[in-house]
Amino acid sequence: MQSRRSILLKSQNLLRGISGQYEVVLVILLITIIFMIILPLPTWLVDFFIGCNIGLVLLILVIVFYLKSPSDLSTLPSLLLFATVFRLAISISTTRLILSEADAGEIILAFGNFVVGGSIIIGMVVFLIITIVQFIVITKGSERVAEVSARFALDSLPGKQLSIDSDLRAGEIDIEEAKRRRTKLRVENDFYGAMDGAMKFVKGDAIAGIIIIAVNLIGGMGVGVAQNGMALGDAVQIYSVLTVGDGLVSQVPALIMAIGTGIAITRIAKSDEDEDVNLGSDIIYELAGSGRELAIAGFAMVLFALVPGFPPITFLSLAALFGLAAYAVSRRSRQDVDMTSLEEGTKVDYQVPTIIRLEVAQSLLKTLNAEKLSENLGGIRARLYAEIGIPFPEVSVLQISDGKKDNWKLVIEGVKAVSGNFPLEKVNVIDAVQDLEATALEFETMKFRSVELKWVERSQTEALTDLGLDFQDMEDVICKFVEKELPSYAEEIIGVEEASKLLDVMEKRYQTLVTAVRKIAPPEQLTLILRPLVAEKVPLTNFRIVMEAILEWGPKESDPSALSEFVRIALARQISDQYANEDHKIPAYILDPEAEVLLRDALMHNSLGSFLTLTAEQSQVMIENVSAAIGNVDENEPVLITAMDIRQHMRKFLKNNGFDFPVLSHKEIHSDIEIFPLGIINAS
Repeated sequence: MQSRRSILLKSQNLLRGISGQYEVVLVILLITIIFMIILPLPTWLVDFFIGCNIGLVLLILVIVFYLKSPSDLSTLPSLLLFATVFRLAISISTTRLILSEADAGEIILAFGNFVVGGSIIIGMVVFLIITIVQFIVITKGSERVAEVSARFALDSLPGKQLSIDSDLRAGEIDIEEAKRRRTKLRVENDFYGAMDGAMKFVKGDAIAGIIIIAVNLIGGMGVGVAQNGMALGDAVQIYSVLTVGDGLVSQVPALIMAIGTGIAITRIAKSDEDEDVNLGSDIIYELAGSGRELAIAGFAMVLFALVPGFPPITFLSLAALFGLAAYAVSRRSRQDVDMTSLEEGTKVDYQVPTIIRLEVAQSLLKTLNAEKLSENLGGIRARLYAEIGIPFPEVSVLQISDGKKDNWKLVIEGVKAVSGNFPLEKVNVIDAVQDLEATALEFETMKFRSVELKWVERSQTEALTDLGLDFQDMEDVICKFVEKELPSYAEEIIGVEEASKLLDVMEKRYQTLVTAVRKIAPPEQLTLILRPLVAEKVPLTNFRIVMEAILEWGPKESDPSALSEFVRIALARQISDQYANEDHKIPAYILDPEAEVLLRDALMHNSLGSFLTLTAEQSQVMIENVSAAIGNVDENEPVLITAMDIRQHMRKFLKNNGFDFPVLSHKEIHSDIEIFPLGIINAS
């Protein structure tokens, strides 16, 4: 018992050693092929190698049937090379046996007798037909497909790489998915390029088979008559059977390999999500997917049965087969429809509502160019990201019914942000009204959100172009107001998902920095830090500075609002540039130091945070002083400068009382920028 167990353990260890050294197995196979070419082999060993050859090509054929994508069998070009060399080594060994011993083993003899069947001419014709089918039909077609596939794969490579990079930048895929797609793309291109060359092996194999059979037949008869003293008729009989058998033993596996290769490279890849897809299921589904085609084919078989001289039983049998198949497919389709209807009737589709939605009435949507509208909305997201620094979510377009007051509206978080009722089949002229009045074109004007729109019939666009007048299509007009409105809702839009996406985008360039920030401020904490910044229109385009500030102050300060203030200080250069004029000066009002003391004393702190507790009289005086000061500003919006510790509280106080203008702290003014005082705001 102990000896059996030890033998079993040794066997398992040997198998593990072999399985872990696959390259050693391949080297042994190559050395074996070389010895097959050089050394004479006994007939039983040749029979064994012929059986291995047949088994190998059948295995490859079966594997090819279950491929989802041609590149899933990326080693196929190498397999073709190994199989071709192995098959040629067998042919050399059998040729040596035929010429030297007039005996090439039992398999070749059985093949020859079975195919020749008493007639040498029949055997030669069968062999030639198999070779012609392989060489002209299958191999030639597969070679052309491989050549075209390799060319197309190479031409489409830059576009596919750009698509992967674009999806990664947009946050639609993560880094790991991008790496997986790039690897798959590289494998596909290498595969098709290698197959373009590997098909030459298959083509050369077919040509070599024709030459080898001629050598065996002519050389065999010469050896039989000249050396072995055979009669010419006997030599022809013996060597023709062996030659045809040898040719078929070589060409039948080569034909199977060519078929498998043709199937692999002509296979159209399905989606990666289709796990159970294979060639057989695809063909059956696409040929028998509808009962109508099967019924028409069955009717055609009935007509063929009526043709004089055609065997009616054969065609009627086929007609019955097609008819039964059509009935079965139609019945299955009805059951699927009934089951789908039942499932739809009992299923509730819980869809996650989109954050930003553009609802367009059916009548207006029909006149819009869907591709251009989608492209414009995507461009808005890209521009807002470049200007504000936060990734806006996708704007979905939803068709709504006609008959409502407005034929389009922008909905953010389920609430209408902006809407309008624009005329159909019109374009908006950008040039002044006076320019339009100077022409003979009819137009109508419309005031919409302080913008004057001048509508002209879409059919007049050529005339507008000839007159040199610029105009906007309806898609551009709607998207113009969408882009104008979205920044106002940036504070509501930025959430945990957007904060996480920001980190993912920055991780491509600042991996170490992002890793450190994630530990200090995870996405939910980062969201609380960014929202006040976005609310006050602080640009986050230099997000590296934001992360470094969080990394510096995060371990010392846990309050998100306080961290926002430290980030503002780090962004002093950007904030100062935002409000400075051409002379590098910021025209601003300064909060009186006594007012700062008053606000500081009025601060109340509790578990919910800190807030001002000014009396009604104090608040009224402050509001009147602010109103009196900003009433003197004619052009640009005023800027108020105060101390850092009360800046955000002063900002909230002003906003709650109807004043929505920037409030900066002294520490946010960069050293390169000067303050140009417009006045002092007092608290008394």
